[in-house]
Amino acid sequence: MNLMKKCRYGLMIYNNKDVWVGKSIEKYGEFSESEVQVFRDAIQPGSVVLDVGANIGCHTIAIARIVGENGFVFSYEPERTNFNTLAGNVALNNLSNVYVFQKAIGETSRFIPVPELDYNQTTNFGGLSLVDQDYSGCPNYPIQLTTIDEQNFLRLDFIKIDIEGMEKEALQGAKETIEKLKPTLYVENDRPDKSEPLIEQLKSLGYICYKHLAPLYNPSNFFGNKEDEFFVPNENGGFNQIISENIFAHHKDNVCPIDVQKFSMTEI
Repeated sequence: MNLMKKCRYGLMIYNNKDVWVGKSIEKYGEFSESEVQVFRDAIQPGSVVLDVGANIGCHTIAIARIVGENGFVFSYEPERTNFNTLAGNVALNNLSNVYVFQKAIGETSRFIPVPELDYNQTTNFGGLSLVDQDYSGCPNYPIQLTTIDEQNFLRLDFIKIDIEGMEKEALQGAKETIEKLKPTLYVENDRPDKSEPLIEQLKSLGYICYKHLAPLYNPSNFFGNKEDEFFVPNENGGFNQIISENIFAHHKDNVCPIDVQKFSMTEI
C-alpha cells in the first residue's frame, strides 16, 4: 500500500492505490505541478501560508520549499491515514517550518464524524467530502471542526483551500482573518452547484477573482514520463484531460502578485 519515492520536492510516502495523488507521484514524481507554479509566483520566501485540505502533503512540501526556513506553513488534514502520511512526509524531509493539524476547517466549531476508509481499495483517497454526508451508519471517528478565525493568525499571506465542497464554509469561518490580513487565496471550485455562491462570497470580501484550470499532467514532469495517465476516455468516445478547477483571488486593495496571463487565467 504505502511506498516511497524521491520526488521533485523531496522524499514522498504515498498510497499506490490512490488514483489521483498516488498515481501522479508514482508516474511523475509530483502532483499538480501547474498549481505549484502559481504558488511559486504568488508566495515569497518568508511568507506565512495556510494549506487547508493538505491530503498527504504534496503541496505542503512544495510550499515549504518556497517559503524557506524563514517562512511558515500551517497544514490541516482531517482524514486519519492521510494525516499520518502528511506528518510522515514533513518529518521525512526535515521541514521544521511546517505545522500539521488533524482537524477539519469550516464555518463553526464542533466535532464531526469522519469515516474509516479501506486503503487496500483502489480509489480517490483525496475525494472524501465532509459536507452533506451522513456517516453515522459506517465505522467512523470524531474530528474537531474548527475555523480559521479561531486560529488567531497575526500574519497570513496565502491561503490554499481544497476541501471537497466545504470551501465556502471555510471562507465564512475565516471572514475576520481575511478582512484583517487580506491574504491571497487559491480555492478549489470544481462543483457546479456551489460555484456561483463561492464566487459571490469571495467578491463580497473584496476580492478580484480569476478562473484557473490546472491540468494534472505536466509534460515537464520530474520523472520525464511522456505518457499522460490523466487523458482519459469519455462516454462520447473521445478523451478528456483531467484538470483541477480553481479560483485565484487577491484583495482589491493589493496588487495582483502574479501575471494572470502567464497561467491563462480569466477574470470571473
